[in-house]
Amino acid sequence: MHFRYDILLPLPQDQLYTYLSDHPLEIGTLVDVPFGKRNVPGVIWNETDPNYHPEFQIKPINQAWDLPPLSNATRKLIDWSAPYYMTPRGNCLKMTLTGLPDVGYAPRKKYGNFIDPKDCPRDFPLTPDQTIAAESIQTAIRSNTYKTFLLDGVTGSGKTEVYYEALLEAIRQERQVLILLPEITLTQQWLDRFKHRFGVLPARWHSSLKQTERLHTWQQIINGHASVVVGARSALFLPFKRLGLIVVDEEHDGSYKQDEGVHYHARDLAVVRARFESCPLVLASATPSIESYHNANEGKYALLTLSERFGSAGTPTAHVIDLRQKTEQVGRGHYVSTSLIKAVHETVKRNEQAILFLNRRGFAPLTLCTECGHKVACPDCSAHMVHHRTHASYATLQCHHCGLSIKAHSDCHDCGSVGTLSEWGVGIDRLTDEIKQKCPDARIMTVSSDHITHETHLEELYHALNNHTVDIVIGTQLMAKGHDFSNVTLVGIVDADSGLMAQDVRAAEHTYQLLHQVAGRCGRGDKPGHVYIQTFAPHHPVIQALKTFDRDTFLYLELHNRETGHLPPFSRQAGLVITADTEDLVKQVCGHLLQTAPQKPDVMVFGPAPAPLMKLRGKYRYRFLIQSSKQTLLQPYLHTWLNAVNIPRNIKLTLDIDPISFY
Repeated sequence: MHFRYDILLPLPQDQLYTYLSDHPLEIGTLVDVPFGKRNVPGVIWNETDPNYHPEFQIKPINQAWDLPPLSNATRKLIDWSAPYYMTPRGNCLKMTLTGLPDVGYAPRKKYGNFIDPKDCPRDFPLTPDQTIAAESIQTAIRSNTYKTFLLDGVTGSGKTEVYYEALLEAIRQERQVLILLPEITLTQQWLDRFKHRFGVLPARWHSSLKQTERLHTWQQIINGHASVVVGARSALFLPFKRLGLIVVDEEHDGSYKQDEGVHYHARDLAVVRARFESCPLVLASATPSIESYHNANEGKYALLTLSERFGSAGTPTAHVIDLRQKTEQVGRGHYVSTSLIKAVHETVKRNEQAILFLNRRGFAPLTLCTECGHKVACPDCSAHMVHHRTHASYATLQCHHCGLSIKAHSDCHDCGSVGTLSEWGVGIDRLTDEIKQKCPDARIMTVSSDHITHETHLEELYHALNNHTVDIVIGTQLMAKGHDFSNVTLVGIVDADSGLMAQDVRAAEHTYQLLHQVAGRCGRGDKPGHVYIQTFAPHHPVIQALKTFDRDTFLYLELHNRETGHLPPFSRQAGLVITADTEDLVKQVCGHLLQTAPQKPDVMVFGPAPAPLMKLRGKYRYRFLIQSSKQTLLQPYLHTWLNAVNIPRNIKLTLDIDPISFY
């Protein structure tokens, strides 16, 4: 007797393929099947309709993996994600099977990463607010109930300890826990804290894992042996056997949005997965996203509030430095004000530590000819080349978008003038030079993705700060989140205005979130913290919110502006990017798309317009923005529109549902 099954393959297509088996198999079973001239993995999605009688000969399944089947919840997640993000189901399955071993791979017999609740001593007792929050989450875990919690706590309030306490309940119920972190470079201190709390490390999942660790971890997860998994956004698609809790830490962070391949948002998709798993979801942040804050206000999410820092730590004092005042002496190669330098000197003199924040890599963002005004740009991108001095013997000009790097030069290739190229503006390396001149006796460390290229570099940073072998850390956004250094009492924000200049509906929100997180790095011990904010716009709502730590007033104003402008979260949006080898071809296709766009009263099409980064890696890009009411899904409209247009093969169309970035 033969059994027929429809199998989904991890290929960029929606189609299911029918195969034969000489014995019955479970739905969700992982199998190896012939496909063309090769063998590929696949998953049994359902039994074939008995009335289906194809004219071709059905091929047999080669073999089934000796692994548990994909859970019903995992398959539901794939079935939901594909149509919502308008991508083939096979693309979503590929993310789930990314750690699938080859047939015949011998798994390790010893499975680690199991936490026994009886062996988990508590470092310190919870506060009353922490206890209420943890017990609320534990109640949902015990009842196998889906519920989304917004864990809204000021920096240093102990949000991590709350979900640590909650995850123990999931383990008691013999269910797995997934904890998402926004950037894998931020996990080392988190892992150290986890090991100190529980005595073991969790399973890890991120793109930098060695293949052997990836295969081992993937098998631990599907077999249910990995009780706690911490990972980047891609961990959301892993084949958990039975999830009992999902945590999205720093839920506001933009790196949860995938901008290549399947354009999903891990925070939003975590809500969907938690619902399918019948388990609670915790969204944790000191600066919640507008969307999550709005959902909590509307009663869709349960709000858990931690309003005070843990222990003796108090809220830092904010000082706004008005750079328009001549007494601050900025300009002409000086980027740190008199007030900030004085505060840094006093901090170091007290044997305390300071963090200076500038979210700009390199030495200078612009190289300009002082004779003709020519700005050195990337030949393949609509972007200026950034001056870097990370090499000891020579400087380079780098494109931060395509990665092009050339040796820096002083002669203008545009007008032919000799020695007229000059660096303008400040990057983190130029700032470091200035601080070294003004604080010659201080021990200084620079932290950016140019300097932190390996996990060991982060360990060196933590060691230096914790053992006080560094006085001043000058850092980019790598220093903004998730770090806890008890002797840091000063944070200086060198340029608070740069993020506000972006032509993006979320510019104010994102700037506030980033700068608030930076400010939260100081005063986390028993010494008071001070935040110095350098700005040319001291009366801007973001600066005022930072000064007073009045986040809720800022969010209320931001929500009011969004509602008035019919912007998310009060509407739905989709981005459509058209890419081609020439700008003329892009314009031609865009014109055709505009003419064929269906007319619908509650859907608006904006554009086409050149993308802010019109040229990227040698390709030209134009954008449409499609917007509808909150009650109207955009996917049916987009299907109707794009299926009616014949797009040439040399044109790339990229759809982004619920876009965050508009570059």
